[in-house]
Amino acid sequence: MSRYHEIESKYLLKFRNRHDFNSVISFLNDKIFITKDDMIFNENDERIISHILKRYNNNEPLPYILRRVFFYKSYFNIKKGVFIPRQDSEAMIEDIITNNKPEKVCEFFCGSGALGLSVLNNVQLKKLELIDICKKALKCAKSNIKEGNVLVLRGYFEKLIITKSKNFDLIILNPPYIDINDINVSQSVKEWEPHKAIFSKDNGLYYFNILFSKISECFSLNKKLKIYCEFGYRQKNDISKMVPHDIKVTYKKDYQKNWRYFILESKND
Repeated sequence: MSRYHEIESKYLLKFRNRHDFNSVISFLNDKIFITKDDMIFNENDERIISHILKRYNNNEPLPYILRRVFFYKSYFNIKKGVFIPRQDSEAMIEDIITNNKPEKVCEFFCGSGALGLSVLNNVQLKKLELIDICKKALKCAKSNIKEGNVLVLRGYFEKLIITKSKNFDLIILNPPYIDINDINVSQSVKEWEPHKAIFSKDNGLYYFNILFSKISECFSLNKKLKIYCEFGYRQKNDISKMVPHDIKVTYKKDYQKNWRYFILESKND
């Protein structure tokens, strides 16, 4: 039996799924994609796995334990107190990369910066701006910048959205949109992740109300602007009622076929 199969047989079932187990194995081998034949284990690995499992079984999210998260083809640094990017957001990023040629992109609620930086990694941008109100998130985002003209800025969405609309081709939004009383939120999220980055008032619709109260002015300043915004799969009907008549909205689904994001454009271009 190979060393990999020894590790697998001993530890796989102690993880909630194979994805988490594979993430730990990849972490130990410091590679993104790895085959069983390429894996090397040293004498400390089982000690490390045991330490990881102790924290993992206390509901601590695996990305916080490993201090990194895999999102859209790349690893990003992550730390406690910073929102963990989800696979749910990858379809939106792939759409931006595949169907647009932006030169200047701004991301609000940036957290680790994974969404905006994933665009930068796959599109030749002249400028990327990452905005959040959380100092810890901005520090984490800075640690993920490898190259390019990237500005990290502390600021409030409601105060900056109109100003930024004038100067960017495309804006990415992943606002807090979960209702604090949502029974589907896991205990791990409630215990470990930053509530301000996840939950919002008004049944999770608070930031959408702000967005649509300002959106017509945004497009009056820049008719070529596109806004990509993530939302909860059960919020589509509520959001549809907010959209002004002069704004074109297109709803899209994620890889799991759930409604996940919308695209806003001006009808008056």
